[in-house]
Amino acid sequence: MKQTTKKLTKVQLIKAVQDTMGEGAPTQALIEAVFTALGLTVQAKVKEGFIVEVPGVTRVKPVHKDAQPAHEKMNYITKQLIHVPAKPAFTKVKTLPVKALRDAVT
Repeated sequence: MKQTTKKLTKVQLIKAVQDTMGEGAPTQALIEAVFTALGLTVQAKVKEGFIVEVPGVTRVKPVHKDAQPAHEKMNYITKQLIHVPAKPAFTKVKTLPVKALRDAVT
């Protein structure tokens, strides 16, 4: 059975947040500004090496991968040595849903 997922656009998300807040909700422009500020803050803090948790939604953390030196490797099929070039160190970003979100979905 093929599972289909629907994508929620930015405008739809802002409208949903506004509807959830009910009477006296902030304007769409203010909610959009909050999302933009949240995104920029998360980017800056993850770049500094912090683990950032957006309460009730996700945890964003940087994962550092060490540099790999150049080396020789045996090709298991032809039994010949092949040269594997060096790879520089890099940082990946990993996001994980928090328990509250996992429990709400299941």
